[in-house]
Amino acid sequence: MYLNRNFVEFPTELDLKDCKNICQFDFDLKYELRSVIEHFGTPHFGHYIASKKVGDEWIHCNDKKISKVNVETVLRSNAYMLFYDKIWYFYNCGVLGFW
Repeated sequence: MYLNRNFVEFPTELDLKDCKNICQFDFDLKYELRSVIEHFGTPHFGHYIASKKVGDEWIHCNDKKISKVNVETVLRSNAYMLFYDKIWYFYNCGVLGFW
């Protein structure tokens, strides 16, 4: 088994408007990055670290140590897994929300 350690660039906002023809719905397909998981070790053994967006701040969680980090630090991480939340636009009341 092989663990790919190549850096992959990822956005804080993901817009899937180019994939709209796959979907039957006619609304915005935008997602905001909410969490990033990093893995250190081998495919069979290792350690996981998480960064999570809480409000407008990013929190870095490493076992018992939790600290604030900036978004640039998160975007430079060697992501193992990314989590995005759907951004819902409620046009009739002008409210932006997450599902």
